[in-house]
Amino acid sequence: MKFEGIDHAAFLVKDIELAVETFSKLFETEFEEVMPAAPGMVPERRHFMNRPEANIELVQIIDPARMMESDPESAGIAQLAASGFEGPVLVVLKVKDADAATAEFDAKGVRSLKSFDIGAGGLLPFIPHFKKVLLNGEDTHVAGLGFMQRIAE
Repeated sequence: MKFEGIDHAAFLVKDIELAVETFSKLFETEFEEVMPAAPGMVPERRHFMNRPEANIELVQIIDPARMMESDPESAGIAQLAASGFEGPVLVVLKVKDADAATAEFDAKGVRSLKSFDIGAGGLLPFIPHFKKVLLNGEDTHVAGLGFMQRIAE
């Protein structure tokens, strides 16, 4: 499969404020909070560094047990958070066509966990429109691999 590059890497952190402060200094950039903690939502917080060459996402799971119940596809990251793990948990590749990439991987025996639209009226409507696909770690033998396609507006 051809891909255009890495869209973003996600890192699981225990203290998102400290991680944002540290990464902002290291990369001389700002992070935007794209998923604040809110009642009734998945118990996590996310901050994003958006750069043309690649992006970094920082994720703090506030309530791993509740996340496992409310979002079974995310049980792996919730279990890592519950164990105290901090570090890389996801690499998302840039592709021209997420559906075609998913079909190609499906034909090779790799199932997708979930697919969703981000931005433009979908999840997180205040950011540009993307389609994101997360792959099944049991099939790829690595946790945290996915595709991201930018949808032209």
